[in-house]
Amino acid sequence: MIEYMQTYFKYKIILRIIILGGFINMDVNGKSSTGLDANIASLLAYLFSWIGALVFLFIEKESQWVRFNAAQSLVVSVAYFILTIVISVLSIILVNILPFLGIIFTLISGLLGLVYFIYVVFAIINVLQKKEFVVKPLASIVEKVIGIGAAK
Repeated sequence: MIEYMQTYFKYKIILRIIILGGFINMDVNGKSSTGLDANIASLLAYLFSWIGALVFLFIEKESQWVRFNAAQSLVVSVAYFILTIVISVLSIILVNILPFLGIIFTLISGLLGLVYFIYVVFAIINVLQKKEFVVKPLASIVEKVIGIGAAK
């Protein structure tokens, strides 16, 4: 069990470095205005990507923690989808001009998908443990979406 925990924390630190994030403190106890526990509502916002994020951004009125997680899920998933589209278009164009670069961009697209998947799993683990994870490069955008200054 101790070995499992050491491995878990090692990968948690690696993921934190990869995503360039940090932790914040918010009140995570209680229920959201949806009737769900705040951590379950946040989990659903991450699990269902931008659709779940939009739903919880529009229906959540009380829990700033749920709104923050929903906004972060929305910003990260939209950024992922935009980057995926741009890289895929570049890959299609470059594969006809310089096949090697097209293959590189295709691999980058796959790597981006893997990073996004790891991010979602990491975010879900954190909300289930009632810990908040902030993606620092996108924190100011998330703050603007929900109108709070929690991610400083």
